[in-house]
Amino acid sequence: MVPLDTTRLTAIGVPEDKAKHSDWDQISRSFSAVRGIGYVAWYPVASEAASLSNANSVAEAVGRWRHREIDGEMLVDFCSSVEQTQVALAQVSENIGGEFGEEGMPGNPWICATHRFVGLSVIVPLFVSAKYQVMENSYVTVAYRPDHRSGAENYALAAELAAPLVTEWFGTPRRKGEVTDLAEPDASAFESGTVLLDPLTSSDTRSYQLAAVHQLTHAALFSSQPWIYEGAAHFAQALEQEQLSNRQAALDFMGSHRAAIVDGEKAARTRPDREVAEALTKTSTEEFYRSKAMYVLWMLRDMVGDAALKRALASYQLSQDRDPSYVQHSIETQSKRDLQWFFDDWVYHDRGLADFRIDSVASRSADGASVLTVSVENLGDAGAEVPIVVKMARGETTSKLEVRARSKATVRITVADSPLSVTVNDGSVPESDLSNNTYKIQSQDTAR
Repeated sequence: MVPLDTTRLTAIGVPEDKAKHSDWDQISRSFSAVRGIGYVAWYPVASEAASLSNANSVAEAVGRWRHREIDGEMLVDFCSSVEQTQVALAQVSENIGGEFGEEGMPGNPWICATHRFVGLSVIVPLFVSAKYQVMENSYVTVAYRPDHRSGAENYALAAELAAPLVTEWFGTPRRKGEVTDLAEPDASAFESGTVLLDPLTSSDTRSYQLAAVHQLTHAALFSSQPWIYEGAAHFAQALEQEQLSNRQAALDFMGSHRAAIVDGEKAARTRPDREVAEALTKTSTEEFYRSKAMYVLWMLRDMVGDAALKRALASYQLSQDRDPSYVQHSIETQSKRDLQWFFDDWVYHDRGLADFRIDSVASRSADGASVLTVSVENLGDAGAEVPIVVKMARGETTSKLEVRARSKATVRITVADSPLSVTVNDGSVPESDLSNNTYKIQSQDTAR
């Protein structure tokens, strides 16, 4: 028996009722759910000591362990009572030993199976065991408690709704997602690879769709590189937001991650080896390999177009990804564009974020239209192809402008209506400062 223990959170001031919603790991007769490194060390782990009271030290230590275990795997025998539904889970885990019985308590035999776990660089191995009912469709298997059947049905439906987008962008999922009901109704959901642990109490199919599209993207595209594996899943969620609503909804979703990226970049500046250690290809910082990587894929989408990026992502092969430039070359092949400068700034090095400002706007009239000459300066150390949005009395128009790091660039935009303002960046490029992005056009400007 391993009782629920929230000491590591209450010791740093987290209220008991909130702590138990986060640290719900336990082993009991009726319900067992245990996560791995970063939560409970139920398998051998060699890592330096870290404490939650010391900023991000736990996340950083876990990240370094994962990086060392990029090619790691393990074999584990799981046994459970025949009265329980055993779920031994982790991304790319597989039952390789079949089932065999073992003598347990009198009249209470045990069922055991050997599982092989790989992908330790991008997943947290975990297991769950309880008495569940199970439903499944073509995309997910849901283990649920009888009183949460409606939540299980909602998630199964959400997976069916999310599957077409995942298939379109990343290919057909190679395995089913696995969803398991948590005993505590207010417990925080937890995902690891194609596994989701959730209380299944929500009636909101849309929120489940976002979770399902993330889960099924993992099922369709497996990479041992966290920035590809997690970045693609977060990118898929932004795509789903766009499909459910519009582009602005997707940008708002990505924008909710921007502050964490900015804070992460501020913290990274103190590292003398930042450019290499925090590059997307090497970083152990979640805000980078999840959220910043999401932005990188979105920027690439805007640069090369949907069709080229879809082909590159759907054709991704783990066995061929032996060089950091594999993804770059794949996208270049599909788009016929040179992306070296972009990958240098955003993937192979951590050069921070872009920081755009409108340097100047000049306007002249020509044949009843207004021709704007917009000069944009990038004060940051990372360049990007950024949208330039001109708002008019009726409607708006958008152009694109490539502005390299620490440089200026100019674009001419013709508009049929009176321009009111020019904004650089619609939210699709992560910036350190958004306060200087808009230029208000005065009446005398348009008279020039």
